[in-house]
Amino acid sequence: MTGSRQFWYHFTPSLLSYYGFIGVAVAWQIGFLIISKEPKRYGPLMIAAVIEKYSYGVAVLILYGQGRIAGPILVTGLIDLILGTLFAVAYKKVEGQITRHESSPGAVPDIVLSAEPNPSIERTSSGKLRLPTAADHVER
Repeated sequence: MTGSRQFWYHFTPSLLSYYGFIGVAVAWQIGFLIISKEPKRYGPLMIAAVIEKYSYGVAVLILYGQGRIAGPILVTGLIDLILGTLFAVAYKKVEGQITRHESSPGAVPDIVLSAEPNPSIERTSSGKLRLPTAADHVER
């Protein structure tokens, strides 16, 4: 075995890569279900979903055009292209409504701090805050 045949012999898909692919595919299917439950919250993940769907669909179209895969595989690629397009449309629909994380600019915090001062926090003579200790709460 010489040249490119030897190269591809060492890098052909093995059972390990096959089962690894199955694991990633199943994980993404679960991810798609999570996105579908709260699209406003997980909107940014839709971008990754579009890339995932289009990467497979385009690869299948190219391989089919070269005559390297059969028709049934083409059907799975076309389905992924349709799903990828639906994810892109869904992302565009919820783009302005996506829930931002607390650290994002313009985010509304989940808690509102009380405007009233805490009477148990005192200032020392140097101006530093003195927080109450457990001993401060024990009745004398």
